[in-house]
Amino acid sequence: MPVFLLNLANADFAAGKGPYPVMSGRRLAFVSAVARIAVMLGAALTLAAAATYFYQANAKERLLSSLQTVTATVSGCAGPGRFQNIRFHYTVEGKAYDQSAYWRGTEFVGPSGLTDACTAPTIRLNYLAGDPNRWSVAPISPITRQEREATTISAFYVIIGPFFLFVAGIFSLTGYALRKTKEKQERLAKEGVILKAELIKAKEDTTEDSPFNIRCEYRFTNPRGEVLTGKTSGIRPDVKKKDYPPPGTPMLVLYVNDHLFEAL
Repeated sequence: MPVFLLNLANADFAAGKGPYPVMSGRRLAFVSAVARIAVMLGAALTLAAAATYFYQANAKERLLSSLQTVTATVSGCAGPGRFQNIRFHYTVEGKAYDQSAYWRGTEFVGPSGLTDACTAPTIRLNYLAGDPNRWSVAPISPITRQEREATTISAFYVIIGPFFLFVAGIFSLTGYALRKTKEKQERLAKEGVILKAELIKAKEDTTEDSPFNIRCEYRFTNPRGEVLTGKTSGIRPDVKKKDYPPPGTPMLVLYVNDHLFEAL
């Protein structure tokens, strides 16, 4: 009965016509390079998002802490027109300011600000310490809503940065698995000896997303005379399920020790 091979790529090696096939390092190098690039991009974008957030938060905090209050005198209530001539006069650090209340707008004056301004000779104003020309009638703030909520960052940074880190993690795990596989194959090629084995059972590999189509359980005798068993999957698309080899079919195992061996 001919020997059944789980992987036809091992045919020449099993026949003594070539070396044991070891995975090329190019695939591992590509995966490792992608992982490194993804880590750098993900880290850079995540750091940029964090830096942008903290910068905006600090800028907002500085802006909010710059609010000052001053008492302004009111003029123009007795002039022609209704409210158009109302003005506020105040002094900050020795410099006088003359502001039109009417043209400031209700966002900073309030719906009743003009009416209330004319009921008393003075009014309290809020202004920015670095820019006294930016003012509002107390208790309204001269800071716009957009400025108060300016601690949002672009969704690009929020999503893309972690996405690249996720990709880096996937490729790193893939690279780790490939590296382990390559190390195993190199050791098998260097130290392994071929032993005869016997098929116990062959069945279809139904593992989700598995690249293999057949799974075999086999047994063999190690150099010390002890019987060992193993299970592994292989690629034999040329063998249909109805033609799977029966129990007792000869197989070959490349053996290094009782923990490191592989069915050819």
